[in-house]
Amino acid sequence: MKKQHSNQQLDQKSKAAHTAVSERYQARLLQSILAIEPPALLVGPTEELALSALAGGLRADICDDSLEQLGRLAQACLERNLEAKLYWQPLTSLSLPQRYANIVLAPRSWQALARRAESELLQRTLAAQLLPKGQLHLLLSRPQGLETLAA
Repeated sequence: MKKQHSNQQLDQKSKAAHTAVSERYQARLLQSILAIEPPALLVGPTEELALSALAGGLRADICDDSLEQLGRLAQACLERNLEAKLYWQPLTSLSLPQRYANIVLAPRSWQALARRAESELLQRTLAAQLLPKGQLHLLLSRPQGLETLAA
């Protein structure tokens, strides 16, 4: 019985460490996104990331290929009195009405593009949406096992 109780305590400590690392990672990620100059485009962000960035003052448009995700985001923006233009388009055929100084590409948007042809098409499509000297920012997923580095 004591061994099982000890394992539960370890699991709780591990979850707490994972949560702390995840929160620090999200805070650093948000800080770097908020330093981006507008006009900016967030492509495929999580609802939490998009709302945090908008609430932090980032002026950005948001594009996603999931109508469901955009619907949830639109509702959440209304509830929080946040403004953003939302676009529903596939990544490989973006055709937005303006070009951007910065495009932030979330992991779930680009990790699914495993085939080289899709990847090259995405690069060309995104380059067409950038202003001269614009920058493309690829957000990386937090590496697995990072919670073991928590102090």
